[in-house]
Amino acid sequence: MVQCDQLATSFYHAQYAPPPSSGKVDRALVDASVCISQYSHGGSGTVIWAEGSSAWVLTNRHVVSRPGGNLTVRWADGKKAPAELIQADNMADLSLLKVNGVTDVSWVPVAAGGPDVGASVCQVGYPFWSRNKPIERTGTVRRYYQASIGGWSEKPAWQASYSFNVWSGDSGSGVFDTRSGELVQVIWGSSGSGSSPSGNGIAVCGGSIRKFLSRLIPQCLRPNRPGGPKQPGPKCPPPDVPPVQPPITPPSPDYGAKIDKLVDVVGGLKKEIDDLKKMGGVPGPVGPAGPAGPVGPAGPVGPQGPVGPAGPAGPAGAGADVGAMAALQAEIGKLRTELNGVRDTLKSLSGSVRVKIDPRAIPK
Repeated sequence: MVQCDQLATSFYHAQYAPPPSSGKVDRALVDASVCISQYSHGGSGTVIWAEGSSAWVLTNRHVVSRPGGNLTVRWADGKKAPAELIQADNMADLSLLKVNGVTDVSWVPVAAGGPDVGASVCQVGYPFWSRNKPIERTGTVRRYYQASIGGWSEKPAWQASYSFNVWSGDSGSGVFDTRSGELVQVIWGSSGSGSSPSGNGIAVCGGSIRKFLSRLIPQCLRPNRPGGPKQPGPKCPPPDVPPVQPPITPPSPDYGAKIDKLVDVVGGLKKEIDDLKKMGGVPGPVGPAGPAGPVGPAGPVGPQGPVGPAGPAGPAGAGADVGAMAALQAEIGKLRTELNGVRDTLKSLSGSVRVKIDPRAIPK
């Protein structure tokens, strides 16, 4: 969003040079004029009452999309503070804001009546290309007429047209009587397309403003002054002057609903962007496996393992030859018999020969 706003601002500066400050607007009026922002859009407004550490700001209904939600008011000296929506009037395209925590704030009272056609007026607003700087304009009231305000109602209401041009972002700015310094009307649109200098400013007249504020903050209203200029109303037809501009085609009746829907979408997108920034991005997909590394060196010899289980039994031995065993025993028996005969012979000879024979040497 910030990049889009910067591009739009650069386009405005490149195509249309901003008008220089007239220097004829009272400084108190400039100090009481504020810039209003909510999410990615906003407009202008005027401080109409201040008391203690609070200030009340009058602006358009279409400048403030809904209660709460990043609603900020900024002054010409750079001071800013959060604001809350107190009340809105869709039919008159007016909203009243309250700002807390501010002191030494200039404010402008609401006039008891409106200026005549041809009377000198001035206006202070914050068009989008001004980079939060107030832009002053002076001019005259061109005409009064009845038409739907902002396309929100088919019921006609008194409006005023001026000799000076306004831009996108001037919505909600105040129009002041140069003689009294009082707020007489509130800019809500223009007679042009809105992409360049939008055309002659169009404003909500004081009658609608006073009706809206009388039940909310009546102390900001000036009492009716005898002999003062009268505010056009249902019993006061518009001045009989020839038209000096083409008829104005008001926006479609669903303009307000479309704005609210668009603001909701933008607010949702901004929240999603903030959430993504806090998350730091989502993990990407798993990459492919890398190549196998080289074979590492052989590890040290491990400890001796436990004794393994006993091996299987060996094959059965070959059986003995019974016949051969019997013959061998018979041969042994025969040899024993012969040996016994030799022993007996030696015994008999031992007596005559006197040969001493150790019996232990004779095998048994």
